[in-house]
Amino acid sequence: DVMQVAIMAFASAAAIFFPVLLLAIWWRRCNWLGAMLALGLGFATMASAMAFGDAPIAGQFRLTTVIAALIGAALGLIGGLIGSLLGPKPTPAEQAYFEELRDPSGDALYDRAQRRAAAAASQ
Repeated sequence: DVMQVAIMAFASAAAIFFPVLLLAIWWRRCNWLGAMLALGLGFATMASAMAFGDAPIAGQFRLTTVIAALIGAALGLIGGLIGSLLGPKPTPAEQAYFEELRDPSGDALYDRAQRRAAAAASQ
């Protein structure tokens, strides 16, 4: 069924990428280890949902697409938090770069760098 495939695709994208995007944007401590754990746990959950389908898991409980996406997103968030806490802290240069990314002023990083270079050259 085409609709079921589309639902599985969007649910997989949500379970795999949502935790990483949320942590990378809003949590300053997020690092590559946390991101990889979040991606891996979301992928593993959705892969198990695809492999087992609607087979009963525990009595009457069935791992549907929506439940698998919710479980995958929750596991991804938890894994991302744990991995980021266990991994290396960001360096001050990385912290400054990410603060520039989070600045909602509307300028791209390239535009700000060009403006700073022009200001430094004029002085």
